[in-house]
Amino acid sequence: MNEAQTRKEIIDLELGKRGWGINNPSEVIIEFQMEKRLNRSSVAEPEAAYGSQNEYADYLLLGRDGETPLAVVEAKRTSKNPEVGRKQASGYADNIKKQCRIDPFIFLTNGEATKFWDRLRYPPRKVYGFFERADL
Repeated sequence: MNEAQTRKEIIDLELGKRGWGINNPSEVIIEFQMEKRLNRSSVAEPEAAYGSQNEYADYLLLGRDGETPLAVVEAKRTSKNPEVGRKQASGYADNIKKQCRIDPFIFLTNGEATKFWDRLRYPPRKVYGFFERADL
């Protein structure tokens, strides 16, 4: 299953099960666009796929105010280890932190395995699904 299928058929549904309104941009922003601020030469995806001025986090989960970033979700296809997206997600979180002054949590997932990363406290750890908004 490619990444787009993984997102639509697995990740979107799993977020919905945890109460995230996947079609509500005050809860979840899909393909969150941000200005590219960091050198991303180590990212696996080709530079041309996203253009040169912006980059996109797969999902940004927002707080109750509809504005505060709580977590970035970095999705990979089911055949990839979710850890492959670790450096990429960390760069997105760094950019969000610069823009919003909030260091968001990170979820790394391939739809079959999910890791949660609180960069301020501990390395990524396996979890059995996404957290609800109140838990973040």
